[in-house]
Amino acid sequence: MSQSPRVPPEEFVESMKDDLEQYAKEVMEAVNQAADGEWIAGSEERVRDLSAEMRQRVLSGRCRSESTRRKPLFPPPHHPTTGKRLANKGRQSHRVLTVNGEIKVVRRWWHGPQVGSVAPADEILDRNGTRITPGVWRWPLA
Repeated sequence: MSQSPRVPPEEFVESMKDDLEQYAKEVMEAVNQAADGEWIAGSEERVRDLSAEMRQRVLSGRCRSESTRRKPLFPPPHHPTTGKRLANKGRQSHRVLTVNGEIKVVRRWWHGPQVGSVAPADEILDRNGTRITPGVWRWPLA
């Protein structure tokens, strides 16, 4: 199996600056709207929701660094014997339940007559075809 694409932390921070700034403003807004002396309890639910939304953005891949936008994360696969590029069959999405919530995974499918259909991203994202990650099976801890 190929190694996952790596993004340097500095590039990730740069690509997320606007999102992080907006997140920080909304968190502070929630705290400021809470009653005096009840900043934590009064803002806890909104801050939790904002944190979940930010986690979703990061996990679903919506926030990519410029380096990953310039080159495809999963280049077009080639037929193992002929070396010809497989035919692009478009994008398809499905949802995966993680311990951090549900995420939508959109991946490109490729097809070759002798090879069949493949989605290279599944090798990394959804190795065994399950729609629920292992962490969900262990949650809640009892």
